[in-house]
Formats: sequence, structure tokens, C-alpha cells
Amino acid sequence: YGEAKPDEPARVRYAKLTGTRAEKLAALDDLQDFDGLAWRDCFTGWQNPFLPEGEGDYYAWPLLTDVFPWQQSGSMAGRKWPLSTNQETLHKRWHVLASSDSADRKRLFKNSPTGKKHDSPVSATTFPTPASNASIEEVNSNAPLPPIVRCAYRSFDRQWVLADSRLLDRASPFLWQVDSPKQVYLTTLLRHPLGEGQAVTIASEIPDRDHFRGSFGGAVFPLWRDAAATEPNVTGGLLELLSGSYGGAVSAEDLFAYAYAVLGSPAYTESFSEELAIPGPRVPITKSAELFRRGAELGRALIQLHTYGERFGPDGKKVPVPRGRAEYAKAIPDTPEGYPEDYAYDPDEEVLRVGDGRSRA
Repeated sequence: YGEAKPDEPARVRYAKLTGTRAEKLAALDDLQDFDGLAWRDCFTGWQNPFLPEGEGDYYAWPLLTDVFPWQQSGSMAGRKWPLSTNQETLHKRWHVLASSDSADRKRLFKNSPTGKKHDSPVSATTFPTPASNASIEEVNSNAPLPPIVRCAYRSFDRQWVLADSRLLDRASPFLWQVDSPKQVYLTTLLRHPLGEGQAVTIASEIPDRDHFRGSFGGAVFPLWRDAAATEPNVTGGLLELLSGSYGGAVSAEDLFAYAYAVLGSPAYTESFSEELAIPGPRVPITKSAELFRRGAELGRALIQLHTYGERFGPDGKKVPVPRGRAEYAKAIPDTPEGYPEDYAYDPDEEVLRVGDGRSRA
């Protein structure tokens, strides 16, 4: 009401109804006027979301993007067949494609949903580097097999990929350029609210675009800006500031591990579920040197476990992971009605149950 004030942000208020659908509709039916709702003031900035400004220290904490300022979108194949749980399958798929005739090849190598064509030219600077400069149309049965490398397909789900830019829709070339045995990646959502569970996950291989939750894309935060692991992806001056505040050197790995310990805990999203309705997690950086040290130690242990011993081992070395073959006492049924609906682990008996299947103790 009143005259327009184009130079001032409008005052925005927010009200929220909770409960079941029936309870919300009943509450709306009972409303007599606007004063019947509990209104909260929203953020006042021009670009802020139409959501209430919360109380407490949460909004004083730096955003994850303030701490680790460089993010990329993950790599995306755009088609399923360049990915597999094993290398042998990818060998066979490549052989079928390379041995096919021209007409059949167009059927096998359909354009991706985003429109990348099967005969796309390959740039000399494209990553990952193709096995040859031939287009897919020109590939024959003598063509070299593209490199097959590990990739982080989904959170805690590693697969293999034909690492050839001709086969990938959006390879995210900058991630391939900085990838190395020392690199490690945080993934999360920045444009969509976070639900229950971890606010971030971790990967030692280049993550897929949907690595974090299987949809909505996501952001990838590399620890290092270069493959040599000499330039940390940390806001300039922050490590020096923390080192001075804590009275001891703080490395990029320390800060990365601390952030993972805090944001990788389901307790974080449980505690700040309302605040996280505004996309983009924030990092509570403690003033206590001892608490920071404990958090960093915990984060290092978690990263080592969650990367299958590939990162943050003692002295930066890879930790060998036993590769034993699991045995089962009762197999999971292969019938539709026998599809497992739940799972459980008995720590006393050391038995894993998946549906009706049981592992051997």
C-alpha cells in the first residue's frame, strides 16, 4: 500500500503451517484474518530468498562457498553405457560399438538427452583426452580402447567409466585437469534445500554430476586447485587467520577434514533443518583450538574410511583395504516378490541381512 519505493527492498513476512494435509487445510479454514497466523520477518537484502531470517549464530557462520570458493559441476556421461560396476563389461561394450557398421552405430550411440551428437568433433584441449582424434563415426574395430578409470558415481558408490570425452556429455574438464592421487572432493547441493542425512559427502575420484543424492545436480568442491596439490581451494588469508587464532599451523587438509566432520554428520541437518531450507550449508568454525583439532582428527578418519582408504592415510599414504570375498549362508531370492525391502546388521553375530538373504558369520 502507499507509494512505490523502488530504491528500498520490500518488507516480506513469512508464515508456516505444519502438520498433515488435513490439519493444514483445517487451519486455513479456521482463519479469520491475517493476524491469525504467526508471521516472521524475512531477509531484507535485494537478492535474499523469501524465507524468514532465523535467530541465533547460524547466519553469522560463513557459507561453505565462502570457505572453499571454487566449485564445479560434476562429470556427466549423459548416457548409461560408458559406466559400469566392472571393467570387463566396458571392454565388451566398446568392442560392440567399434565393430558395428555405420547404420547400426547411430542406433547404438544415440544422441544424449542434452543433445550431444555421436559425431561431435574432439578438441585437443578436451578432457578426458580421447584415445584417438577420430570421431565416433570413424572409429573401427582396430581403434584403441579408451582409458577405463574409477569414478564416483553416487555417494559411496564407485564405478568405472570409459574416460573419453567423445562418450561423455559434460566431462567437466577442469575437474579432470586438477585430478590426482592427492585430490579429494566434497559434494553437496547449493541450489536446493538439504533433507535428512549428511550435508556433504566425499569422494577420491571425480564425482558424477548427481553424485550427492542422485538428482538435482550438485556442486563439487576440490581440496586443491591444481593436480600437484600445491594450491589449496581455501579463501585467501583464512588459513593464516586460523593458524594465528589457534596458536599453531592449520593446513588446508585440516580445514577440509574439520568441515567434513561437522557437515558430514546427520546431527548437523537435524539441528539446522529450518535454516537449511535456504540452500547452501554454513560452516561453524570454532574459536577453540582443541575443538578444532579434535574435529580435524575425526574428519581425517572419516575421509579415510569413506574413500576406502584412498585418502588421508598416515603420512598421506593410501591405506590398503582388505579385498576378501563375502560369503552368504542364504542367497537373496531372484524373484520379483523376493526383492529385498530392508537390511540390517547384527554386530554381535557379525551377520549382514539383506531382505531374506543372510551372510555367513
